[in-house]
Amino acid sequence: MELVDGRHIAREKEKELKKSFSSFKEDNIIPRLEALSFGDNRATQSFLSIKKRVAERIGVTLVVHELPSGTVERVAREVLSALIESKPDGIVVQLPLPKHINKDELLNMIPLSLDVDCISPRSLELFSRGENLYDSPVAGAVDEVLARHRVSLEGKRVAVVGYGDLVGKPVSYFLKNRGTDSVLFDSDSNLFDLREFDIVISGVGKPGLIKREHLRNGVVLIDAGTSEAKGKLSGDIDLNAREIASLVTPVPGGVGPITVIKLFENLLLSLKNKKHA
Repeated sequence: MELVDGRHIAREKEKELKKSFSSFKEDNIIPRLEALSFGDNRATQSFLSIKKRVAERIGVTLVVHELPSGTVERVAREVLSALIESKPDGIVVQLPLPKHINKDELLNMIPLSLDVDCISPRSLELFSRGENLYDSPVAGAVDEVLARHRVSLEGKRVAVVGYGDLVGKPVSYFLKNRGTDSVLFDSDSNLFDLREFDIVISGVGKPGLIKREHLRNGVVLIDAGTSEAKGKLSGDIDLNAREIASLVTPVPGGVGPITVIKLFENLLLSLKNKKHA
C-alpha cells in the first residue's frame, strides 16, 4: 500500500507559486484573498489555518472574516457585498453555512471572476461543462494525486461517494469531462457495491464510513472527507481499509493540502486575467 504525502506535493508546488506571486510586486500589486466563515467548526478552522500559513509563505494577503453562526442572512449578505466592493483578487466563503442562510443565493453573489474556489452554483454549472474560469480545487487535487502516482482513469470504474458541493459534485463533473465511467453513491447507499470499483473517491464527512469489507483488493482510495471524531480530524475511509488498497490519501495530510494549493493557483490565474484585461 502506497500512502500519498499531500503535504510534500503541496510544498513542492508552493515554491512555484511563491515565485509567480513575487513577480507582481514589481508592479506594486499585493495579491489579496478575502475569506468569510461562520461559527467555530473544527474542520473549517483547520482548513482556514492551512490557507493562512500557505498565504504567508507564498506572499498573498489572506483576510479572514469570522461571523457567529447565528448571523442573520441580511448581515451575511451585507458583509459579502462589502468584500466584493473592496475589489480583492478572490473571495472564499468557507462551508458549511448555518442552516438558516440560503447557501445558493449567498454563494451566487460572488462574481465568477472572484470565485476562485469554484463553489457557487453558477461556477459549478459552468465547470460541469468545462467552461468555468477556474477548475474546482478539490477536483484539481484529485487529478494531481492520480497523475503523480500514475493512476490512469482509462478503462477504470470509479465510485464517488457523497454528492456535496465541496467534493462530490465537482469531482463527478471532472470525471465526466474526462470521459470516465463513474457512479455516484450517497452516504445511505449500499456501500457493499463499492467492491465493483477500481477507484473510490469519498467526500461525505462521516468518520470511518467506508470499511475494508466494502472494497476490492488493490483499490485506489481517495479520501476527501474531513470531519471531527474524538477530538481529531478523520476521513471517511476506515484505517483497516488501507491494508487492501494499492494507494491511499490519508486524512489529514492527503487531498487537503493539495486542494489549498489549487485554490491559490486559481488566485494566480485571477491576477493574470486582471493584468491582461
